Amino acid sequence: MLGASRDLLWSLFQCDLYALESYIRPAPTNHMLDNLFRHSASRTLCQQPVCQAFKPGDTWEEWQCKKKCHPLNLTLAAQVCRKKPHVALKTVSSVKFCPRKSRPIFFKSCLTSSVSTALSRPAWLRGRYMLVRYEDLSRSPLQKTKEIYDFVGLAMTPSVEEWIRVNTRATNDAQAKDKFGTMRDSAANAESWRLKLPLDMVEYSQGACQRALRQLGYREVQSADELRNMNISLVQEKTFVPFL
Repeated sequence: MLGASRDLLWSLFQCDLYALESYIRPAPTNHMLDNLFRHSASRTLCQQPVCQAFKPGDTWEEWQCKKKCHPLNLTLAAQVCRKKPHVALKTVSSVKFCPRKSRPIFFKSCLTSSVSTALSRPAWLRGRYMLVRYEDLSRSPLQKTKEIYDFVGLAMTPSVEEWIRVNTRATNDAQAKDKFGTMRDSAANAESWRLKLPLDMVEYSQGACQRALRQLGYREVQSADELRNMNISLVQEKTFVPFL
């Protein structure tokens, strides 16, 4: 799957959205896609020229997009994509690029090798890689986002800052109303797994990922009480400087 995954990601980076059609059943007709998960959350895909039902002056709302903007015209979406100055993709490398092996080998061969490669700072990664721990981003979302924007050469806008403030400080009630929404209490969300996972699963993951956890500055838990005690931090203070 390595080659297929690589080719798909490269196609998407080039705004060749037709590449998605190879993974959709039934295959789209005339590049019209009946459903693309969460596409209604995109302002660009819910406005003209992609969504003809959207009229000038209309206020964007996700629920309106779900109602009005189907099917999705991949040709128009690709044209709009190419006009954007930056393309960002969210991927899970250990799932997309790892061989199908037993779980300990799965974690060690993929996650550990990725971390080791990044921390060794090979010349080909200079200026191309920035390591950010999820917990650091969750605890200081505005600061870390500014660091990421600086790294890729983008300027933070007031609208982005406001989005971060609104979507990382949500109450439990706000999260419960829309489980597919983006509003979260980011700091609490980063620690919520400690109240959900059984100790044996945590111990298994710690054993499989021991080297990577140590490299990234994560403490291992020794008991169920330690796991559930939220006053004990499992994230050590550690700074990862971008490789420039």
